[in-house]
Amino acid sequence: MIKGDTHDLTIKAGDCFLIKRPQPYANSLTEWTKGGGSATTFYSAFGSVSAFTFTDSSPDADIVKVSDSELKITVKAGVAATTKFDFKINSIVNPYSQTQNAELTVSHYPACATTGSATQYQSTPPSLGR
Repeated sequence: MIKGDTHDLTIKAGDCFLIKRPQPYANSLTEWTKGGGSATTFYSAFGSVSAFTFTDSSPDADIVKVSDSELKITVKAGVAATTKFDFKINSIVNPYSQTQNAELTVSHYPACATTGSATQYQSTPPSLGR
């Protein structure tokens, strides 16, 4: 679960969050395949599914997979402005070794202008409920 209180920053309809799950392993995909591994068995935080669902979200939003390590949450039109967010995302894949590093980087972009500057939030294992 990802929770936050932005205090003085307002989240509005059309804003988005980019959620990144850092690769916990030292080897890159290139090194993995050179060593005989398959690209399909290389660790992917968000798996092979192209779309994800929330079990709960506030504010109401849509979620899409950007890459194997990044999701994009876009606040739906008509949502009232708020200073809090609370998202529970299904389908985050644990590393094969059960590495306990489950950090996510959460970036907020007003009006979903992802080329501009973002407000950063950090979520660590205690807030990543299972």
